[in-house]
Amino acid sequence: MLRWIGFGCRLAVGVIFVLAGVTKLANPGSFTATLLAYDVVPVGVIRPLALTLPWLETLVGLYLVVGLFARAAAGVAIGLLMVFSLAIAQAVARGLSLENCGCFGDLTSAVPQLAILLGGASAGPGDIVRDATYALLALVVVVAPPTPLSVDALLASRARARAA
Repeated sequence: MLRWIGFGCRLAVGVIFVLAGVTKLANPGSFTATLLAYDVVPVGVIRPLALTLPWLETLVGLYLVVGLFARAAAGVAIGLLMVFSLAIAQAVARGLSLENCGCFGDLTSAVPQLAILLGGASAGPGDIVRDATYALLALVVVVAPPTPLSVDALLASRARARAA
């Protein structure tokens, strides 16, 4: 049963990361502006970060969805979620007025019904709780047995067959 729970967690976190990455890739200018609003990294780093972070999120998500290096991808997802939570927490603590957390690009303003899962119109403590929840789901992938319907499981079964 734990394998199937891990499978659900793997897919959920994977889809979230793909969605987050792809929406930022679709509108890099908006994501760049959001990173500037956080006022936490030097301006010279903003553009390279805005161009690479969405690709990293998308790749981590794809690795989780197909189940290739799933535990490592889940570990990277946890690390990213911790960084995202710290960025939001420092913005809230400093009283910065952020239009949104930038987590899902412009998706939540385009599809308000997704706000319950992806965050609302402004960055705040709810976004930190959401990211912590996603990190817990990713942690299940790290500690659970290998999940079914994954490239990892296929490779492991082939290795067992060769060894036998």
